[in-house]
Amino acid sequence: MASNASKLFDDPDRHPLSLGCTACPHKRVCGGIHVGSGVFDCLDYCCRVPTRCDSVCVRSVDSFVDRVHEIGGFSLDDIPRTQPVSPPRLPALVPLVYHGSSRHSSFYAPAVALSLYSLLDRATGELKYSNREHLCEAFRVSTQAALLVTGTHDDRPLERWWALGPIRKKTLGQLAEIGIAAITSPNYSLFSDTPRWDDLHAQKRIAITWQEMQSAGLPAGLHVNARTAADWCRWRGFVRNRPEVSVLAFEFATGARYAKRLLWYTNHLRKLADDVGRPLTLVIRGGAAVVSQLRDSYASVCSVDPTPFIKAVKRQRAKLREHGGIDWHSMAGNGSMSVDELFGHNYLTVARDRLPPRPRYPDRN
Repeated sequence: MASNASKLFDDPDRHPLSLGCTACPHKRVCGGIHVGSGVFDCLDYCCRVPTRCDSVCVRSVDSFVDRVHEIGGFSLDDIPRTQPVSPPRLPALVPLVYHGSSRHSSFYAPAVALSLYSLLDRATGELKYSNREHLCEAFRVSTQAALLVTGTHDDRPLERWWALGPIRKKTLGQLAEIGIAAITSPNYSLFSDTPRWDDLHAQKRIAITWQEMQSAGLPAGLHVNARTAADWCRWRGFVRNRPEVSVLAFEFATGARYAKRLLWYTNHLRKLADDVGRPLTLVIRGGAAVVSQLRDSYASVCSVDPTPFIKAVKRQRAKLREHGGIDWHSMAGNGSMSVDELFGHNYLTVARDRLPPRPRYPDRN
């Protein structure tokens, strides 16, 4: 028997178009829903309490008009074009560093990831750091490491970024001056149990914020969040028709926690790259189990991973298993094991576990 969650998943191969979608004026953009829950249309997911709801829904009339106006409509066709930016060369594993506390030396890796939102002044929205050296000192990372700024986070920081409005462009200009290797756009959320206008609004905001980053001269990863097969079709068309898109981003840690959904996302990510037909870089959070499959379709796959850092702060040490995988051992109480040493060791161990397989060459006689 299908779980309640799986009944919300869009699957046009198994379910017909919901009856109420046929006459919806937004069907051309949305594509409708094909689910096993038996809903008439996506308005069946409406809470019917507009005064307490922050979803983009036609039943919240005044709010709906304002939310649609702020993005200029749901179509992606009016997103301004940008100049192509050379894609970054990123390693297979990039550790995410949340802060510089509890450490004393500068951590070095070929590339280090930092959260966009940890770089901002909460009061002004502008960059807290006047130069690269100041930033690297604050996070205890080497100035020689390439910096990947990730826009993936939970909803509150994402909404703060959107609320900055015109200040976003000024802040992105400051990041460009510091010299970062790449940045990924915010992963505005899509949910399986909300009216579809909320999804379309989130996708348009992803495209808008990506365009602003790319226009600032930053190699920007477009975060391709999707709920339905039609959403993936829209993203494929957007990327295929815009050669300036060279980096994609995706986060597996939340919506892809179900095994079937993980496979669904993986297949659509591969189909997108195969359909576009040009080399693309993919930056992911989570999804370690499907990296090898994604490498078959992408020029390179970069995993942003907070695990080496978080485990070090929790005084846990990585040990590589003989046949792959990692065990974590508590080092609590071992005063000789510093967080700096644990972080360096954990990073190298996880990187070794994530090494892509070596290419196979035919035997030479």
